Amino acid sequence: MDVRVESTRDHRYFYVNWWLTDHCNWDCSYCHEEIKRGRLPFPDIRHVRDFLDQTNLHSQRQGKQMYIDLTGGEVTEYPHLQELLIHAHNLGSVIKIRTNASQSIRDFAAMIDVIDIIGLEFHPEFTQTSHFLLCLNHAAKKKDLKVAVLLNALPDRWNEIEDLKNMIAEKWPHFAVTLKMLFDDPVRNTRPLEYLVEQKEKLKKQTGSLIIYSDLGQTEHSDYQSMILEDRNNFQDWSCHIGLEQIIVDAWGVIRRGHCRQGGSIGQIGDQIRFDQQVIVCRKPKCVNNFDMLATKIKSV
Repeated sequence: MDVRVESTRDHRYFYVNWWLTDHCNWDCSYCHEEIKRGRLPFPDIRHVRDFLDQTNLHSQRQGKQMYIDLTGGEVTEYPHLQELLIHAHNLGSVIKIRTNASQSIRDFAAMIDVIDIIGLEFHPEFTQTSHFLLCLNHAAKKKDLKVAVLLNALPDRWNEIEDLKNMIAEKWPHFAVTLKMLFDDPVRNTRPLEYLVEQKEKLKKQTGSLIIYSDLGQTEHSDYQSMILEDRNNFQDWSCHIGLEQIIVDAWGVIRRGHCRQGGSIGQIGDQIRFDQQVIVCRKPKCVNNFDMLATKIKSV
């Protein structure tokens, strides 16, 4: 019997994780320079529309709906964001945005009007708590908008962050609120910060986003942070469905199967995309990216 790890997400969608820009209006100490340096040009909106059209057509051919997950940097720094959102919305896509919620309430309201899911990320070094809560309150008023709250858990500000988590969960119990684990080596994500044992336990098993099927027929729920902390993220020589269930776009406009870069690139924004039909056999010693870990992984035993 095979050992299998797969996501609990809806399998009716073809998922796109898009690192839209390396521009950010903040300079958090725990973020890698690569995601906030602001040296790369913004993607051409014509190329953006073309990419969305191609990916939507591919999704439909797979009998799926396109799911766009926009991250940064700070997504709202992209000057053509509203045009991107409207185009994706008109294609019938599911749209998710992760933002630091630093924009005005007026701009925030315009943005959430055409999206389905918003991830609001609290950065304790820069976020103004009162404004963050105002954005949450505004998001709560939009019917059918799913809200995920990520609280960057600095160990030396743990109590403050945990108190905020509890307050948000009590006030808006339908929001998904997660303590986000931080790393000494962001991007590589191999060394979590020095958390206390009890803090590590609270960082684990928050989302249940993964199901592990053992070769004995047993099942177990886990998630990305648990797999990292328990050193269970070694999928070398496993069959992986990156490229089949999902793709990524990086800030250079390169389209790949995953952030791990296994199998090489499959295209570039503005060009024809070579969508994959092949299962990838992983050659990396560790799976260190949250999105990559969501792709189905199978090992024959």
